[in-house]
Amino acid sequence: MWLIELIEVRKDWIIFLGGDLRFGKLTSSCSSGIDKICSFLIKIYRARTTANEELTRKRRLQADTRYEKGLYLSVKTHTMSQNIDFRAAIAVFNIGWGCSTDQITLDERLTMETFSQSIIRTLYHRACTENQLHDGEPFDTGIVIEFDTPYLDDGFTQYHSTSSIISVVCNAIAIFLGTPLPTYTVFYTLDGFKSLLSPPLDINDNYDLHDMLSGTMENYSEQISKILDNCGRFPEICTDITDEIAKSVVTCLKNLKRTADTRIHTAFAYYFNAWHTSQLEHTCINLSILLEALFSPSGNTELSHQISFYAANFLGGTKAQKFSIYTALKRFYSIRSKIVHGAKFKHDELAVIVPITFELCAEILQKLFTDEAILLTFSKDKDREKLFNDWLF
Repeated sequence: MWLIELIEVRKDWIIFLGGDLRFGKLTSSCSSGIDKICSFLIKIYRARTTANEELTRKRRLQADTRYEKGLYLSVKTHTMSQNIDFRAAIAVFNIGWGCSTDQITLDERLTMETFSQSIIRTLYHRACTENQLHDGEPFDTGIVIEFDTPYLDDGFTQYHSTSSIISVVCNAIAIFLGTPLPTYTVFYTLDGFKSLLSPPLDINDNYDLHDMLSGTMENYSEQISKILDNCGRFPEICTDITDEIAKSVVTCLKNLKRTADTRIHTAFAYYFNAWHTSQLEHTCINLSILLEALFSPSGNTELSHQISFYAANFLGGTKAQKFSIYTALKRFYSIRSKIVHGAKFKHDELAVIVPITFELCAEILQKLFTDEAILLTFSKDKDREKLFNDWLF
C-alpha cells in the first residue's frame, strides 16, 4: 500500500510526497482551484498508466480525502502482487477420503487433502455458526481442494464456466468417481485460512439430480441396475477418493493441457454441463453432444446407429456386452430425439436411460484420459476415422 499526501496548497504552488500518483476525490467544500489541482494530478496518473500498463493492471484503487488544518489529499493503492496471500479452497461434500496419505498434489499449484486434517474444517464450522451457512448445520465432507494464488488469475471465479479451474478439477473428480458432485463450497482468505475474506459460497447445490444420475433414486434404481447388470461391466458407484482415483485425476488434468481445442476438450466440457444442471432433459442433451463429439461419423446417415456402434466398440468387452451397450445407447438416442424435436416422451423412461448413459459416458472419459494411445488417436480426426474403419471391416 502506498500513500501520497498533498502536504500544502498555496496560491502559486503545491507540495506533495509519494512516488506513484493515483486518483484522488476532493470533498465538495474544496475550491475550484483545488479541483484544477486534482485534474492535474489525474492527468499525470493517466500518463503514467499508459507507460506502465502491466503494473497498473494489478493495482486496486482506494481513495481517501480529508480536510483538517490544511488541505490533505491522500491517495492509496492496493497492489495485487505475489506478496499477498490470496488463496482459495473448495470443500466437497458427501465424498469421502480413502487415500493412504492425508494430502495429494494434483499439480504445482493445486492440492487435495482430507477434510478432517484441514484448517478449512475449523473455518467451515465457524461459517456455519456465524453466517448460518447450510442453515447452521455442518455437512459431512471428506475432501478439500486448495488453490495457490496464481490459479486465481486463470478464471477461478467463473463458477459456471466449463473452463474455470473450479469446474475443471471438480469435473475430473466426477468423471473418475462416476457420479456428480452434489455440492461444493468455495472459501477465500488473505491470511492463509486463519480467517475468511468473505462468507463461503455454495456451488451446484443439487442433490435430486445427483441421486438420479447416481442410479440411487428409489423408483428407478431396480430398472437401472437391471440394465447395467446386463452390460456386465459396471462396478458399484464409488463415493470415496482413493489413491487410484487421485492418480487418475492427476493424469486427466495433465492430458487436458495437451489436448486443447480438440474433440476431447469438447467432450470433457459437456460432461460437466450434463451434471451441472437441474433438469434431466438438459443432462440428456449434453450427454448426446459429448457422444457426438467423440463418435460422430463423417457422414450424417444413421447417426444414432453409428454413434452407438462406435461407443460400444470403444468400451469393448464381450460381444454380448457390446450389444447391451449398443442397445442402451439406441434407447437413449430415441428419447433424446423426442426431446429436441418437441415430441412427447415418457419421463419414467428418461429417468432410467439417462443415468445409464451418464455411467457409460463416465467410463468412456475414464478410458480416454488414462490411455495414452487412445488419447492421441482421438486428438486427430484422421486417426479417429481410421479407428472407426478398423471396427467396421
